[in-house]
Amino acid sequence: IEGAVKKPGVYEMESGSILEDLVKMCGGFSKKADKIKVAQEINRARLLVDGEKIFIPLKGQVAGTEAEQITTTPTQSVSGKINLNTATLDQLDTLSGIGPAYAGRIIDYRESQGGFKSIDQIMEVSGIGEKTFEKIRDQITI
Repeated sequence: IEGAVKKPGVYEMESGSILEDLVKMCGGFSKKADKIKVAQEINRARLLVDGEKIFIPLKGQVAGTEAEQITTTPTQSVSGKINLNTATLDQLDTLSGIGPAYAGRIIDYRESQGGFKSIDQIMEVSGIGEKTFEKIRDQITI
């Protein structure tokens, strides 16, 4: 967890922990936290996902930054879909027809483009065409 918390860092949490548990473990929000944005955009009761990165927005942070996207979008959504903008290589590898090589290409593309704007943009990744997209379209989100 990073951003506007008192003790940012990497924390090991018990299975079933929620975001509020993590916030408490790192000492709570710092004075720099954008409390309005936190209240409106962050579900503090949502389950944590192993390996995800959490960023608590700072006062005055410009909308649309990578940090804000990470804040509001867990790697795996409540629907169980894999988020293309935050998923790890191992998580992408679980998608139908996507192995480690394609998962790496997805991450490279995501980093070079500043993230995916729509799920069909995945077809711009080398080697991923319409057939593969049709297999995974119901497994992915942004």
